[in-house]
Amino acid sequence: MSVSSSRKITLILGAELEKLVTLPLIWLTLMGTFILNLVLAAAFTSAGLQGAARTQSILKIGLASMGYLQAGFIILGILATCSEYTGGQIRTTLTTIP
Repeated sequence: MSVSSSRKITLILGAELEKLVTLPLIWLTLMGTFILNLVLAAAFTSAGLQGAARTQSILKIGLASMGYLQAGFIILGILATCSEYTGGQIRTTLTTIP
């Protein structure tokens, strides 16, 4: 049975997304990341409106928390990788990849 390459990619992505959705720490990290980003954005904007950052524009102040949002997604990648390692799936992955 021959499967097209686009179908293979779709199946692989579906399997990986299904694995990520079932990890409970992924959901906690996502919620925590977005809540922390909202809190930091509000704090930075409030400080900017009070005049603490005199030379920066309001857009730069509002987007200052995006670095922390990126850190949350890095933590997501680390959690996904660690789940493969602790479950033993990493051995299978490394064995089958040439």
